[in-house]
Amino acid sequence: MYNAEETKNRILETAVRLFARKGLQAVSVADIVSAVGCSKGAFFYHFPTKDALIGAAFDRCHNAVEEAAMEGLDALPGIVDRFCRRCYNLTRYALRNPDVTTVNSLCLTDPAYIAKNGFGYRASRRHFESVNAMVEEGLAGGELKNLPPLLLGELYYSIAAVPYTYMQDNPECFGNSEYWDGFYEIIRCALAKRPSENKEGNP
Repeated sequence: MYNAEETKNRILETAVRLFARKGLQAVSVADIVSAVGCSKGAFFYHFPTKDALIGAAFDRCHNAVEEAAMEGLDALPGIVDRFCRRCYNLTRYALRNPDVTTVNSLCLTDPAYIAKNGFGYRASRRHFESVNAMVEEGLAGGELKNLPPLLLGELYYSIAAVPYTYMQDNPECFGNSEYWDGFYEIIRCALAKRPSENKEGNP
């Protein structure tokens, strides 16, 4: 019995796999239909254009990455600890789900689709909302340095990008606690107040 939702999911899953291996532009609708084993009519019923499919694939991948990034953060009382955990989560997810991570990155960097579909803006807005909420809470609680929220967020993004990209090429480093201790210390130095800054009368 035909199941429309199952077919849609298979098309998306197959597209993510093919996009990750060949790139967004190299994969055709015919490639996807052939790999899924469905008709072109079924494909276009769910996705009127290839761009619509890419958008849906991006949404699925990006949501998965963002959900993974936030895993376990609520259980940590300290904001800086949450930033460290988010960095770890992103890297772990990238190593475990290379296709999803690759498609998420492709949609954010492929010039042919960024301007047309606004992937960069959509993604930065979602990430910004999560990170900015943490920054605002950290500032309100006095845990973070007295810097503009946008700057604190950008500092975190810059640091977190290092293990996220580096360990994809060097996965053996993921289990090395010395690497993580170093990254966490950099995050703390960049974002957290020094003890002297918490004393009354200090700037």
